[in-house]
Amino acid sequence: MIKGKKRNLITVILVTMLSFCLVSCGNDNEPEKIPNTLINGHEAVDLGLPSGTRWATMNIGAISANDRGQFFQWGENSYIARDENAGWNSSYKPGNLTYNEASPSFCGTESDALFADGIITKNAMENWNGSIAGNTKYDAATAIWGGSWKMPTKAQMEELINLCTWTYTNSGGGNGGYTVTGKNGNSIFLPMGGYRRYLNLDRGESCGCYWSSTISQFSAANAYYLTFDINVTSGNARINEEERIFGFNIRAVTNETPVDKKQ
Repeated sequence: MIKGKKRNLITVILVTMLSFCLVSCGNDNEPEKIPNTLINGHEAVDLGLPSGTRWATMNIGAISANDRGQFFQWGENSYIARDENAGWNSSYKPGNLTYNEASPSFCGTESDALFADGIITKNAMENWNGSIAGNTKYDAATAIWGGSWKMPTKAQMEELINLCTWTYTNSGGGNGGYTVTGKNGNSIFLPMGGYRRYLNLDRGESCGCYWSSTISQFSAANAYYLTFDINVTSGNARINEEERIFGFNIRAVTNETPVDKKQ
């Protein structure tokens, strides 16, 4: 009778050890999800990117992940009011120029305020270089959210495109957009917001346009931005360049780690 009990006990132990081993082995193959962290009062999502970049959960000026937030001209800290129908483009400060739809002026010359401040430069090959990331005078993310928040560089946007899975989503609770999922299983949502051009809101529910902090290599009148269209699954998200006067959304990034976070 005692021997039978011993055999049963040994059987239970072996089964338990085998179950633990199988569970452990299974977990090794699952992506490790890292909880969101608060950086200066705003949530940062770790998507498992090699650069260590963490992306915000919502746009600058948004009240939820589905809200497109506010529109900004590149290098401006003040946003374009959604219902404003006149005058928003009459004085574009980073270029020290006046714009209107009939005769748009172009910034990006050596008289540009950004050139004078040393933010953008021109090399011997006549190519432009520079980024406003982290500059409190020109980076809206840094100026408005503070801390280590910045506008993403072109390279950080390319990393998001190339190393994450993009899935079109429209839950009916706001603008449609794309759920962007990293290899670790964490994700962010980028809503369609359209863009502001002169006095108009264009393509408000059919595309997303997000400024990078990087000046165009080919014309300092332009800057690079991330864009995507509605419900296109292959090769959809991409980097383009556009005039700095356009009003696009901004999704902030940080490279601050949880250990160093300031709340």
